[in-house]
Amino acid sequence: MVAVISITVVWIGRGDVYGENDESPLRTLKGIYKAGKTKVSIYDGWVKRNVFAGGKGIDNLGRTGSLYTNGYVFGKTEVDVLGGEIGTDEGVALGYGNVFGGGDIGYVYSAFEYPDGSLGIGKQAGKRYDDEDEGHYFKSKNGVYTDDNGTSVGSGEKYMTEDSKVLVEPHCKVLTDVTINGNSYKAGDYVPTSDLNTLLPVVTYRLVTIRCLPMLPHCLVTLRHLSTTSIIVT
Repeated sequence: MVAVISITVVWIGRGDVYGENDESPLRTLKGIYKAGKTKVSIYDGWVKRNVFAGGKGIDNLGRTGSLYTNGYVFGKTEVDVLGGEIGTDEGVALGYGNVFGGGDIGYVYSAFEYPDGSLGIGKQAGKRYDDEDEGHYFKSKNGVYTDDNGTSVGSGEKYMTEDSKVLVEPHCKVLTDVTINGNSYKAGDYVPTSDLNTLLPVVTYRLVTIRCLPMLPHCLVTLRHLSTTSIIVT
């Protein structure tokens, strides 16, 4: 079965970005007004080109928008590759087979919501290779560093944001009901690695192999752009 996905040029969250023109990749952030989030989860199947958490920034016809926010995320992104296969041998030669935590043209700007629903924005501290904050982004509100709940903290106690996340972690699909470490899984459920890792140990380093219980079927995750790319669960 082949799935055809139509890409619409949109942005996640609300913000304001200035650019000289749509063709230029250079953008200047003017403000973030509402945080958004994208999440892509892959359990099975075969993606023959690329996976974008933040969007490609153009639609299938190659059109771009006029607001300079094509494919942008004013917030957070997450990609969970829990099974399936990414890329083809032929496609890798053409530059395909990638998993992007951000986007192609689109950017991911640091923004999130506190538990009370108020807007938080990642505030950069330091510069890369300065041996201190390394230019990372930390939680802030109205320009002041905060903890996870939005309470102001001193500059020496900063809480890092999680803006773009890619998780590659093979899960196995259950064929018949099973209980592992006190956790019950019904047929059709997926077993996370927190339980899979307790069954039998990893056998090799080149192809990381985990042997599971008989009721857990074969599961494969392959990222072709990495050396020692295959994670095989049987």
